[in-house]
Amino acid sequence: MAYHFPTSPALSTPATGAAAIFLLKSTMKAAGFTIGPSSDGTTAGGGDVLSTGAAGAGGLGNALAYFVATAPSGEQFCFQRGASNQVWYVKSSPGGFFTGGNATQVPTASDQEIWIGLGPDSAPTFAQWFNAIDGAYSYSCCVQDVAPHFWDSFAFVTLGGPAIHAVAWDGIQAGTGVSTDADRHVGYANVAQGFEFDIANAGYLHGTWAGAVAALAGVSWPFYPGNGFNPDSATGKDDAYPLVFFDPQVAQKGAAATLLWLATGNAANPRSTGKTFTLTTAGDHILVGFCLLPWDGSLVNGSPLGLELGLQIGGTGPAPTPPPPAPPAAPSGAAVASRLAAIGAQAFGQDFSCLPDLRPTVLNSGLQNLAEAILRRLQTPRGGLFYDLDYGTDLREWVNGSFAAADILRYQGLVQDECEKDDRVLSAEAQITPDGSGGFQVAIGLSTGIGPFNFVVGVSQASVSLLDAPSILLAA
Repeated sequence: MAYHFPTSPALSTPATGAAAIFLLKSTMKAAGFTIGPSSDGTTAGGGDVLSTGAAGAGGLGNALAYFVATAPSGEQFCFQRGASNQVWYVKSSPGGFFTGGNATQVPTASDQEIWIGLGPDSAPTFAQWFNAIDGAYSYSCCVQDVAPHFWDSFAFVTLGGPAIHAVAWDGIQAGTGVSTDADRHVGYANVAQGFEFDIANAGYLHGTWAGAVAALAGVSWPFYPGNGFNPDSATGKDDAYPLVFFDPQVAQKGAAATLLWLATGNAANPRSTGKTFTLTTAGDHILVGFCLLPWDGSLVNGSPLGLELGLQIGGTGPAPTPPPPAPPAAPSGAAVASRLAAIGAQAFGQDFSCLPDLRPTVLNSGLQNLAEAILRRLQTPRGGLFYDLDYGTDLREWVNGSFAAADILRYQGLVQDECEKDDRVLSAEAQITPDGSGGFQVAIGLSTGIGPFNFVVGVSQASVSLLDAPSILLAA
């Protein structure tokens, strides 16, 4: 059994929504799905007539272009582009009954379930699937080559921010749900956020698992510490749970075979879109919204902090991966200082110190210079520099504001975006911890050309200050 991904690494930035769904089509083919019938909006065929995600002959980037994908076990999925790359008409036929269709009209099925848009097939209403401009988001998908032939598709604009869409097809665990339910699959489609609210026809996501899970026999539920936060204080690992679905016709739909729900943690331990986790092999799951999906092991945006080891999902699952060998001992403080001095201006340039204000007699270099440059960005209001109106995100504007989980995720994304505007920073990650008195601390990790380093910023109404000197782990 294998999961197939569209690219290596699995996350990419397709030029258009049609190019993204063409990646999904190609990944389905690689996993053994059959493509056809299909159409480029002008010419239809019983097989796969689409050779590109762009516009023109053989392209999915044309109005009313479509394709049907059939899983090896018979389930069918139909995708049709509307007048733009953002709007689509998507449906499924669990029984594989799609027939008919022509160059502009998709086939129909007696058991079809519409996921995105509205019928009828002869004049469908297309609905937004990609709610961002073309080329402005990261995209990936995954397709399983054995039953239940799980597949997913998701996109997000900002690492750590909300997903802009999430669609998935999954099986139901044996022994869960009710015996009268003939369809042992569930479809999930959210075209506004991600894996947060279920709007699919096939089932309803149970948003709070407590109490409901006991009614589903046959599922091995993992140890749960009772506080609702990750990591689990007893094991040091993250607790994850199969998503529980309910159907208005059969009540207990059952527990998902692949989709896992992960508690979002707290301010000190945030869990956000783009984080990668380990179940059996390093980075084999990625968090999108509240849901863990299969992943190819790649770190998202090269972030050195993206990989968190030790995911726990229950007693009957695979044995935890043994801990890796201990890393080499870090060099002494004197050795690190010597190495950083050698890197100095060559790595990050030189500039006058700005702590606590401009000090023209103090010349910084190396990590300290970059850290202070980032600090200047984080205490400058946007538009405060007349010659660079996009410079700055003043963290003091958030003091005494809301620190709800959604706000913290948004703040962290803004900090990361501001840090990455510095061309010496390859990628950034931020974790915000409120101090209980209206202020907060920000732990910042930067990936640079000489490796990752970390520092901590304290924010109050009066100041943005460097609480912890920048540090980097260098090979001895």
